Amino acid sequence: MIAQIQRFIKAHRSLVFLALSFITLYLAGALFIELAEEVLEGEGFYIDRLIEDALVLEESQGLYTFYSWVTELGSAWFLIVASLVTVLVLVKFYQQRFLVTLFLINMAGTSGLTLLLKQFFGRDRPNVIEALDGIGYSFPSGHATGAMAFYGFLIFLVVISHQTRTIKISLSILLSMIIINVMMSRVFLHVHYFTDVVAGATLSFIWLGVSILSILYIWRRKRI
Repeated sequence: MIAQIQRFIKAHRSLVFLALSFITLYLAGALFIELAEEVLEGEGFYIDRLIEDALVLEESQGLYTFYSWVTELGSAWFLIVASLVTVLVLVKFYQQRFLVTLFLINMAGTSGLTLLLKQFFGRDRPNVIEALDGIGYSFPSGHATGAMAFYGFLIFLVVISHQTRTIKISLSILLSMIIINVMMSRVFLHVHYFTDVVAGATLSFIWLGVSILSILYIWRRKRI
């Protein structure tokens, strides 16, 4: 039975990949909708209080300083500069205009959607701290959406590159850790609830997933 499944997957890789992609995007969407409904109803989340209490116990000046630096990796100014650098690299090394276009759509779309949803939900932050970009509404987290959109796209570029398997895995893990730590920084610094960053990450993941599937579809059409 296992051998039959392995043969099927090997023979229908594209179909299996597409099915898993849509299932993953559906689950991410369902999670975001569930969180959004609770926020609209003004419900508090037990997980937010649990995480907040746990972080209070772990607070230290060293961690605060560390996350104060890490959170800048998801800030608007940093991602704008990093995106411009990425565009230059894509133009020089990949020389595929549509790849640059979809990268910009991925970043701009994520940013615009985040701003609109923040206004729509109007959730107050746990704390307003301007020095840490902790201003405006809280849901979903802009740092989480930005980090997932940017570093997630970089992971995609690493995966499709011609680097060795070891380098691909190492860089992908490093970029994934940046995403996770940017998300953690917003909660640790008490400028976002845990559900804010989860919602931000899932929202951005969906947009990123659609962008990547669009790229793969265009490439496939070019080969036909």
